[in-house]
Amino acid sequence: MSLLNDPSMREIVIDFCDESDKLFDQLESHLENLESNPKNNMELEKFGQIIDRIMGAAKSIGASEIS
Repeated sequence: MSLLNDPSMREIVIDFCDESDKLFDQLESHLENLESNPKNNMELEKFGQIIDRIMGAAKSIGASEIS
């Protein structure tokens, strides 16, 4: 059984989803900033770090479709 389907992991999966929603809001903000200034390397770096966080967390809970 994968961690995603394990009833004892339900709270962790819900927390992952909640945190991911917040991170997606941040991604949208960074994308808007990049659209305004595509040469802003700091925004691109922040965007990449957030993607890495989501992918790492997805991998740790067994969400291979995301990671």
